[in-house]
Amino acid sequence: MNPIDSEWKDIRMKKQKEDDLSDIPLNERKKFVKVLLEFNPKEKARKMTEKDRLVYQNLLASAKTVLDYKKIKKKFFDKPTKRRRGKKNMKLGKGFVFSVKDLKRFMKFILFYQPKGKRNWKDNCLKEWFGGKKMNKDVAIKLKQKIDWIAEKYSNPDREKNGNNETFSLNKIVPLSEYTAVAFFNKSSEKQALAFLYYVEFQDGYWGYFFLKESHVFGMSKIVKYLQEIEEFNFPRNL
Repeated sequence: MNPIDSEWKDIRMKKQKEDDLSDIPLNERKKFVKVLLEFNPKEKARKMTEKDRLVYQNLLASAKTVLDYKKIKKKFFDKPTKRRRGKKNMKLGKGFVFSVKDLKRFMKFILFYQPKGKRNWKDNCLKEWFGGKKMNKDVAIKLKQKIDWIAEKYSNPDREKNGNNETFSLNKIVPLSEYTAVAFFNKSSEKQALAFLYYVEFQDGYWGYFFLKESHVFGMSKIVKYLQEIEEFNFPRNL
């Protein structure tokens, strides 16, 4: 444990367990706030002027209740972020909110990255993020409809991005969880395409998707290996 964390552990425990902070001496509270500002990565990452830092420190030090503490902290740190134009956020099922960029980065991590000499990362990630409840019937129907739509869309010879006019046909759907799946498509060029699909709970709910564009040889080998191990993890196979 960080010696600083150890030094102020009692103060933090008191703050968490008691609503009234007034029994902590003012100078001790100021020291605690200083520790927060200097060693809490989440708070330290936010840019503050020296004036703001002093004001924030004094306000927190004067807080007499946990509620006061939270209100002051919210005023300085929990401001709503401005949504960038064109940036798309999604709620992955009933779980966490991701941006498309974050979700792609995460998928590439679990599919294409494996630290040398380590195996637990894969098991833990797959179980935690994809080993869940079975997909309900309505969600599964929407998934199949979306995949049919993708196959038709990318088989359209009028699409500019599909200059080689390849046809797409579904090879296999692998449900990963209640709200995620991967779909293998056969292409007329005898290659395969792999799409990752995620369910978004917005209005009536819909399936989003993106194609994995990393090294086909390396990436596809990871998927094939995953398919070989899927029975061991006892994931739902209900499509």
